[in-house]
Amino acid sequence: MPWLRGKWRVTHDPARTIITGSSAGGLASAYLALKRPDLFGNVLSQSGAFWRGNEGSNDAPYEWLTGQYDSLAQQPVRFFLDVGSRESMGAMGGAAPSILEANRRLRDVLRAKGYPIEYFEVPERRARPGDVASALAGPPRGTCDVRSAQPGPVRYEAAAVLCCGFHVWVSSRALTSHA
Repeated sequence: MPWLRGKWRVTHDPARTIITGSSAGGLASAYLALKRPDLFGNVLSQSGAFWRGNEGSNDAPYEWLTGQYDSLAQQPVRFFLDVGSRESMGAMGGAAPSILEANRRLRDVLRAKGYPIEYFEVPERRARPGDVASALAGPPRGTCDVRSAQPGPVRYEAAAVLCCGFHVWVSSRALTSHA
């Protein structure tokens, strides 16, 4: 976020910042929001790999992050979970829970803890990258104010940082701004 804020004038309001990813990126996004709710107030996960063990490992005990959310105090984070109903094959050759099962359990824990959550289970298919773009078309808490740190007009679709399969979105609509 310091690099992003050095290049762009973006919100410092975590309620207007979305961190998103798919599979392990969804897992990383939810983990970062748990650890840094002062930066990330919204998680959008597509087919998050919440079945994984401690620190994203392939080892049991599985669903480590779900356990963390269950055992720790609620954070000011809002969740958007998207998973396909056909993602029902157990990970690790069936030794670990499926992505679908793990997303359902995380959903249940988040609801029980009182987190704001929207859960989308896409019938008869796996989730697709376009699903995330559709979700971002209407940000949960308004449009973020993103302007270039450089003078002059700037047009862009979104300011984002991509790292290890997850994205930090600070805007999701095309903007033209003048610094």
